[in-house]
Amino acid sequence: MRKFFTALVVIPLGLIFIIFAVANRHLVTVSFDPFNSVNPSVAVSMPLFVVMAGAQELTVDVQKKIVHTIRSDYSPRHVPDEIIVAPDIPYTISGKKTETPVKKVLMGKDARQVVNLGALRNPESIDFFAKLYETRLKGKV
Repeated sequence: MRKFFTALVVIPLGLIFIIFAVANRHLVTVSFDPFNSVNPSVAVSMPLFVVMAGAQELTVDVQKKIVHTIRSDYSPRHVPDEIIVAPDIPYTISGKKTETPVKKVLMGKDARQVVNLGALRNPESIDFFAKLYETRLKGKV
């Protein structure tokens, strides 16, 4: 029964994802919600958080340059869906980026439960991601 399910569902679904990845180099939102394809309840997006140096702003030209650099130097698959300016990126005292706690905060978890604020070099930086969840992502994740 398991092999039948794999052959019937999983293999064709995997092929569809591969076709999307290879054939379409533009933004693709794969919706798993059959009732609302315009605003799907389950979708995958990939933002890029940047910290601007000095008094620079994130203009359209800067965004295009970032996208072009990522597309040409790395891969079109790594081009972010959205570029968001963050005031600071949370780092541990030893200098490591705290990617997993940020991801959990953006999924709606309480920041105090997913990261030890005493272990962060800049504990106030996690507040931006909690506010981002509250203002833009709550109810979508």
